[in-house]
Amino acid sequence: MGRIGHLAALPLLGRGLLDKEQAAQHGLMLDILLQLLRDPAQPEQQRADGRRYPRYQETPALQALPPLLDHDNPAIRARVVDALALLDAKPAETLLVRLLDDRNEAIRAQACAQLAQRIVIGVPGASLEPLTRALAGGRRELLLAAAEGLAKQQRPEALQPLLLAFTAGTDTERKRAIAALANWATGGRWSIWSHCSTRAPICPPMTGRSPGRRRSAGRAAGAAHRRRRAPAAARRLESVAREGSSELRWRALSGLRRVGDERSRTLLERLASDPYEDNAARQRAASELGQLGETASEPVLESLLHQRDANLRKTGLDALRRLYPSDATQVNLLALNSEYPEISQPAARFLARQGDPNT
Repeated sequence: MGRIGHLAALPLLGRGLLDKEQAAQHGLMLDILLQLLRDPAQPEQQRADGRRYPRYQETPALQALPPLLDHDNPAIRARVVDALALLDAKPAETLLVRLLDDRNEAIRAQACAQLAQRIVIGVPGASLEPLTRALAGGRRELLLAAAEGLAKQQRPEALQPLLLAFTAGTDTERKRAIAALANWATGGRWSIWSHCSTRAPICPPMTGRSPGRRRSAGRAAGAAHRRRRAPAAARRLESVAREGSSELRWRALSGLRRVGDERSRTLLERLASDPYEDNAARQRAASELGQLGETASEPVLESLLHQRDANLRKTGLDALRRLYPSDATQVNLLALNSEYPEISQPAARFLARQGDPNT
């Protein structure tokens, strides 16, 4: 059936997958079914996150996959959830929402993670409402996944569960929380909120107020609470960037670059230029400065061209190229002053051949 490749085989495969007597073949049957559902005109599709994902034929998929959500084998159900998450059609999202109340905790968590993933990869019409409802429900296995999706849209309700995962989660959860906090901070949210008073008054008691005024006061109290928590989130991220273990630290440095305000840039510059800092951390900070692309970092990156460590010199040069992507003359003028021939000699050759005489 897989070699024939015709959609007429879908009903037969569907029945076989629900036949307990053929359980040993269910994995292979699902492989064939998913292969048949791939869009022959465009088997893969690049999504908003830059990665390529399988592209399925929507109508046949919505007919063949939903019955398999009742399969006895959680592994089969999990693969079906993954496939449904890649469908643009709104009924696919509806099916995933229903799974937030599934009897199996792992399936609940996976459904929530895939609802969040739909936001991250830019599925048309993907809704935030199921994620906000998952947060409100308070089930621990759903909180981090829901917050990740909401953080992608810089929603303020994502902050508290992300901080909870960062402070009390496993190593894996902390890594995910740091990456999500970086997404949440994109656009300078911390920069704006860092100027808010950490002693903002809580709204006075709500007794004796009309329902409308109580609701307004409740919203104000929530906003004041978030204003107090945002600088704490920034401080935690900065703390990990300075002192965290390798993988967590790299994610924190990336988070600082995404925040992109002057405070974050200054910390990256301090780490890159600190002679007592670990060279790997200095390289990573320099690389993030290059990606940030602020020309104010030029002196720090130029100083790396004079370091004894060859990898630091190379990273500094690469970062300067990112800083001046259309001005190779400027980069090579900076490199020309290096004491190290692998940096200065190529710069001299470039300037001799192609340098801008006006500089």
